[in-house]
Amino acid sequence: MNYTTNLDLFDTGAISDSLDYGPSFKGQPMWTQLGKIEDSQTLEGVIKPKKLRKVTTVVTDDDKKFVLSAKEVKTIKEIVLAFPVQVRSDVFREIQSAKGLTSVVKRSKIESVTDNVLIDIWKEMNA
Repeated sequence: MNYTTNLDLFDTGAISDSLDYGPSFKGQPMWTQLGKIEDSQTLEGVIKPKKLRKVTTVVTDDDKKFVLSAKEVKTIKEIVLAFPVQVRSDVFREIQSAKGLTSVVKRSKIESVTDNVLIDIWKEMNA
């Protein structure tokens, strides 16, 4: 995927001093949940079908469930990582909620991450 960012578009006025995103979350960090989906679905064919426990669902801190494929998860992770480092902790916090995760999930079928996609997601998350 191609992606570029313009840092000025995401100026929040301050850079987060902490990269410890988990303690303020009610549930398991979304990044961890996404990783479990990706890991379990990519093990298909490697682990015997009887022993494979495929993970397909993530749960937001506001108790909304999302069923995702490994391909969708891969794109969601690429979108999140395309955000400038200065705002990424805010994005991690936002995707813990149904509103924030929905903003990203609905774009999980895009071919490439562009500035416009990131700007649209950012605006939705902060509306």
